[in-house]
Amino acid sequence: MMFTFSVACQVIWDGRRRYIPGILAISFSLILITLQCGIFYGLISSVTVPIVESSADIWVAYPKTRAGDLARPISRDWRDALLSLPEVSQVDELVMQTNYWTTRSAVNDLVFVVGLNPGPESLGPVGRLSAYERGLLAEPGSVILDVSDKERLDVSRIGDDGQINGRAVRVVGLIPGMITLTGSCVLCSLETARMALRLPADQTTYLLVNCRPGFDVNDVVRKINSWREVSAWTAEGFSNQTMAHWIGKTKAGVAVAFIALLGLAVGGAVTSQTLYAATASLVKEFAAMRAMGVPRFRMRSFVMIQSLVMSVIGLAIGIPSAILLAALARSLGTEALVPFWLISTASIITLIMGILSGLFASQSLRHVEPATLLRV
Repeated sequence: MMFTFSVACQVIWDGRRRYIPGILAISFSLILITLQCGIFYGLISSVTVPIVESSADIWVAYPKTRAGDLARPISRDWRDALLSLPEVSQVDELVMQTNYWTTRSAVNDLVFVVGLNPGPESLGPVGRLSAYERGLLAEPGSVILDVSDKERLDVSRIGDDGQINGRAVRVVGLIPGMITLTGSCVLCSLETARMALRLPADQTTYLLVNCRPGFDVNDVVRKINSWREVSAWTAEGFSNQTMAHWIGKTKAGVAVAFIALLGLAVGGAVTSQTLYAATASLVKEFAAMRAMGVPRFRMRSFVMIQSLVMSVIGLAIGIPSAILLAALARSLGTEALVPFWLISTASIITLIMGILSGLFASQSLRHVEPATLLRV
């Protein structure tokens, strides 16, 4: 087997000009799949930014809330009920709703208002805020925006004004990393959020819960869900549910899957044709091997090893290229996320495609016989 492998590598090297298109097709397929899925994953993940940036173990909301941006108000009295549980160590509030921002030029744009507790004991998404910025949010009417939304919301500098739902607010800070699919993210205090959204003082949209050490979070979630008047999720579960809702709502997953399959089909076609042509060019050598009694499966294994080597070389080129292109996309403002599991999955799929291409190309050996030497 090692001899067959070394011979296959030598044949690829000697005829590298013939094999380069197939190798590049494999690289292209990997890059296309990785970037398409990475951009889609980054886009969908943006809707969970307030969830993953928070430090709560459990999220409590209106019954059967499907996604983080779709919660209806619940009574703040549930805070006392949650604190009465022996498993619960801390409860915080969070207000999240979409509304409209009115710019100075009277243009409306959709925003995602996130009202949080800016204090040191906050369980909300305050990780990107400095202590100074959190202090600024304590002032009524103060908001912090993502720096990438300045132009969209007609904000040129810190101190500019705007309106949310007809209520005046003032920009006191600009931070990166709070882009959401549902609209420009607006961070503010709970009081400012209630004022801007006209939410009664005795209502909130989420209660964030931390459990005491030693208690199982899932058991606490089941206990809260038994109340029926509210629903509870682990932070990870609520994040996954939100992403699943948006994947189904946007139908973008179908488009991404179609483009990825198209890239696989093109890459597979080019790779298989490259191998097929290369195998056909060696028909004289294969016929001589048959004349010496070499079994046909040995010749097919030679072609399969060639396809495996080509796939590995293509992956070696495609993986770093995909990572670099994803970094370039992020520098241009596109959330292209390529975690290890995505790279691994795309590599396995592409490797299988390359091996199947070799299987197709090996079919050209079915009619190779010693008599072929008399016709070549």
